[in-house]
Amino acid sequence: MLAKKVFRNVIYNSSSVFIGNVVGVIVTIYVARALKPDLFGIYSLALSIAFLLLTFTDLGVNATLIRNVAHAYGLGDYELVRGYIRGLSKLRVLLVLVVSIILFASSDVLSIYVFHKSLLSDPLKITSLFILFFSFSGFLNAIFNAFNNFKANSVKSAVLFFIIYL
Repeated sequence: MLAKKVFRNVIYNSSSVFIGNVVGVIVTIYVARALKPDLFGIYSLALSIAFLLLTFTDLGVNATLIRNVAHAYGLGDYELVRGYIRGLSKLRVLLVLVVSIILFASSDVLSIYVFHKSLLSDPLKITSLFILFFSFSGFLNAIFNAFNNFKANSVKSAVLFFIIYL
């Protein structure tokens, strides 16, 4: 029983990674051809800044959620499970909003004075919204993982990578 569950979760996780990589390569090639070198550079820089700032939206919240919720769920303490999810979701919302608002508010300054590319301002504002979506989808994914449901990884990966690159 446990071996089947572990095998199924490995398949779901592996398919998630595979789908993400394949879609990422295909869409990146398409976007690179469509945007040409200058605009693709701005696109890549905006995404790089977003992924860099994503580290400040987690700060171990997902790992803490998975560990503590899975432990409390295993003990059958559903009130503790709800408490962990509520408390950590409040912390996550605070971190995500702070990072997104700072990026949105400073996008003009970053684009003009730091990177000397005025075209970068709008993509940075858009990536601040991307940070909101990506962070919350990662948090929901962590909740599913805490309950040992890895099927959500595959679904999220397929949907998310289409949204990221389009």
